[in-house]
Amino acid sequence: MSPDMNRLSQGLSRRTVLRAGMVSAVAVGLAGWVSKDWERGDAHAAEVGPSTGAARRDQAFQVREDAAQFQHQLPIAAHPDNGDEALYPNKIGNYSKGLPHNNRGEVELSAYDSLIQALSSGRPADFEAIQLGSNVPSRQRKLVDPQAGLAFDLEGTDSHQFLIPPAPAFGSPQAAGEMVELYWMALARDVPFTEYATNRTTRAAAASPPTFCSAASRQAIWSAPISRSFFGSPQSLAWRKSPRSSVRCAPAPTI
Repeated sequence: MSPDMNRLSQGLSRRTVLRAGMVSAVAVGLAGWVSKDWERGDAHAAEVGPSTGAARRDQAFQVREDAAQFQHQLPIAAHPDNGDEALYPNKIGNYSKGLPHNNRGEVELSAYDSLIQALSSGRPADFEAIQLGSNVPSRQRKLVDPQAGLAFDLEGTDSHQFLIPPAPAFGSPQAAGEMVELYWMALARDVPFTEYATNRTTRAAAASPPTFCSAASRQAIWSAPISRSFFGSPQSLAWRKSPRSSVRCAPAPTI
């Protein structure tokens, strides 16, 4: 190091030490002043309100106890399923993402059973034992927070007390109708909403409603929320408002 750089370094070091000492002295003095005022009782936060201290604490306890009693007295919610798990031994109608599958896309039953075992027991060890879709750990796609449903929320109604209607059955007309619209959505994904009324793809979709040949099928599909929300313009929705009797039928899907 050159003599000039050495003198500069020494000067900076001395200034740094002096500055640190001054800051420490001020901090010590301030701490002593606050401590003396606290001991004399001169410094305190004023509490203003209709209830203070123990009264407020008791009121908070009562509010929370009343809320807990109200939630505890709610009727137990039913959780029906759509019957697919019992109907299809290969579980093609059930959730199996991240699990190993065969060449036909069907989940391996041992892996599916390991998932059900973990969900049923709630034990962390069982979740760790879920069979994932690759023998190479670095290639496995982890399940995203599969234990979230086991948590308890301290605000509001418990998550298990909310009713969720069962999903449309795998072989139902409603599920088939939704699949038809999902395919149309895939074909129209790059069409701007402003062109829905004039674009050839969306006009073809509007001319081919996902209806099937039975009245029950038409009623199920017309009541599906997705069927009323896909298209973005009144013109392309006009066909859904036409009388059901005039809607062209398509062959019913076979499962």
